[in-house]
Amino acid sequence: MIQLKTKHKGNQLTITHKLNQKEQVAHLEQSLIEQGEIPELQPVTIHNGLFGIRMQFILSDCISLPEYLAAGIPLEQFSKCLLEIIHIIQECESHGISISNLEVRPEYIYYDVARQKIRMLYWPIHSVKEYPDIRGLFQNMMDQYAYRNDERDMFFRMTGPLGKREKLDLLEWEKMISLCTGISRTRQQEYCLYHITKQRWISLKQYPFSIGRQPGACNYAVDDSLVSRCHFTLLMRNGQICIRDDNSANGTRVEGHLLERGREYILQNKNQIVIGKQRFQFFTEIQNTR
Repeated sequence: MIQLKTKHKGNQLTITHKLNQKEQVAHLEQSLIEQGEIPELQPVTIHNGLFGIRMQFILSDCISLPEYLAAGIPLEQFSKCLLEIIHIIQECESHGISISNLEVRPEYIYYDVARQKIRMLYWPIHSVKEYPDIRGLFQNMMDQYAYRNDERDMFFRMTGPLGKREKLDLLEWEKMISLCTGISRTRQQEYCLYHITKQRWISLKQYPFSIGRQPGACNYAVDDSLVSRCHFTLLMRNGQICIRDDNSANGTRVEGHLLERGREYILQNKNQIVIGKQRFQFFTEIQNTR
């Protein structure tokens, strides 16, 4: 369990952890989180100083999960909290991000009042830690929630899997919660690239989305002298993803075919893209590529 220091100032909360000798920053996971791969994970700031490395979260307009549950929220809101936390855990696992560094103590899970969504803390640290007690987290939430009399039957039906001895299947439990409450987590069409050369997933959540060599000048940068500053761009056109070579010096190839510079081409599921020494593969459904 990570030792944390908290400080309140107005509507701002600062949470700090100083790395010990056995802990190191997991830069790959830090990079994925900074790129917004999982928006519900609060980005951490890393400070290097004379006395070591300090990691810090700064949250605004957030209250802790126990505070939120104690506010007398209806069962629908409680169910949404469960679904959002399940979703965050599933997203970590699907992106190859270790959930051992996901802080699952309820007091360090927050409800963002402004955005009306759950935010969780993730510490991108290489350390020897036990698998987090996910079942214990949800049991703790169940114990802290005060349901109304007319919600009793649905509450116990919905939380029944927590009392069973077998391993908690989050996907099946998510389906049960949705079935009991009529609430479902909206799943939008998701597109992604797999950076084959670096073995890294890139979620496409904004358009246009550009890839090139220079950080800051494009959405995703690669270290390759054969890649131009802004090499190619992905665009959304009438519900389809198109690719455009942005006048690159060495060209962009899709399935071995060299693209005409400046012209847009529709991408198909599992098309391979090559720029310089970098290979990518495009997927139309992120869930089906794991």
